[in-house]
Amino acid sequence: MRASATRWALSGSISASPSSSSTTRSTTAGSSAKLGKTVGDDFREGKVTLPVILAFAQATDDDRAFWRRTIESGKQTDRDMPTAIALLERTGALEETMTRARAYARAAKDALNDLPRNVYSRSLCDIADFCVDRAY
Repeated sequence: MRASATRWALSGSISASPSSSSTTRSTTAGSSAKLGKTVGDDFREGKVTLPVILAFAQATDDDRAFWRRTIESGKQTDRDMPTAIALLERTGALEETMTRARAYARAAKDALNDLPRNVYSRSLCDIADFCVDRAY
């Protein structure tokens, strides 16, 4: 099942163009503390994440072959992690992922505007912020 989902995600049929955002923050894939997990776990496990999908959508033929080999086929070497990070950064996939996460958090908080302002609605707003800006 993973292979078929991976093939669909890496088929190149996904349209993704980076949005222009004046709010950019460093999302370098090197901060385990900021992410709350070990950097590269998803990559090593062959998970197709939004950053991978966005990078793949903008990739050259050689870069797409890299993603197919490492994610779809699961054939990875020790040198592949730095390559993956470089591709994610070069294509702006990490920044675009954070831009989208912030937009969804903002939409979630906007949806709470019709509710009474109380500890519960504030907690829900805090959860939305935490999901985007978690640092633990």
